Amino acid sequence: MVDSNGATVSAGQYFDRNGDQGYAQVVLTFNTVPGTTYTATGVHRGEMYYGDYSEPPPGTPPSFFYYDYYNFGSFEGSPHDYQLYFDWFGPGPEMQRRKSSVQAGNTHDTKARAQVPTVASTVSNVLTTYSNQTETSCDGSSTRANAYGYQRCITYQIKDQQTPPVSIASTYTIHEGIVDISTNFGSNEITGDSVSNANGVFLDMVGLLGSTPLPANACAYAKQTFSVGGHPIRVNCIHWTSSDVSVTDITAAPGSCTSTCP
Repeated sequence: MVDSNGATVSAGQYFDRNGDQGYAQVVLTFNTVPGTTYTATGVHRGEMYYGDYSEPPPGTPPSFFYYDYYNFGSFEGSPHDYQLYFDWFGPGPEMQRRKSSVQAGNTHDTKARAQVPTVASTVSNVLTTYSNQTETSCDGSSTRANAYGYQRCITYQIKDQQTPPVSIASTYTIHEGIVDISTNFGSNEITGDSVSNANGVFLDMVGLLGSTPLPANACAYAKQTFSVGGHPIRVNCIHWTSSDVSVTDITAAPGSCTSTCP
C-alpha cells in the first residue's frame, strides 16, 4: 500500500500452502490522511507442488524440478497489471521448472480518503464604523447612504477533520442559522445561505446599522451556527452593543450562549 507520494504505508503477505484454505487474503490496517490517495497492489504468485528428479547424464548429479502442468511460468517474463481483479488461466502445455513459485501478474485498486468539512476557522475580522456615512457591504456588492452603527466583516476558512485541521480547497454551500437569546431593542436580522469560494473561504457580516444613531444601551445576544450538508462546522455566541460586536467561538460548548441583556 502506497500513498500519493509513492511511500509505502503498509505491507503484508499470505500464502495458502497446499491450497488448504482455497484463497489467499491480506488485511492491512494503517492510519490514513484525509485528502490523500492510496493505491493497493497485489502481487499474485502460484506455487508448484509436485516435482521429481531429472535423469542426468552419467557422472552428473540429478537435479530437482517442478511440474508446471498448465505453463503458468509463461506469465513470469512480463507479468501484467490489472485493475481490481483478474483470472489467470495457464495456456499450457505442461512444462518443467527449477523454481517452485511463479509470478502470474499484479492487481491494483486506488482509493482516496475525502476531507470532510468539520471546522470553520477565523481568517480575518475587520470592524468598520459609520456615522451618517455610506455603508458598503462586506462583499462590496451593495451600499447604503446615511448609515449609523458598525459592521464586522469576518472571513472564515473551512477545514477538515484532522488534528490539527487542514484547509479544504473546495466550494461548499454554507447554511447560517440564528437563534435569538436576548435583546433590549427591536432589530431586523439578515441571515441566509452563502457559498464559499474555490479555496473553501466564505464571508459573513455581523453588525448593527440604522438610519439614526444607535441607543447607548443597545444590547443583544444570539447563537449563530454555520453548517455544511447539515453538519455544524462553527457555532458562535454573538454579543452586540452600541459600539461593537463580539463573536465568540462556542463550537465545543454550543449550549453556553445564555447571557441576557440588562
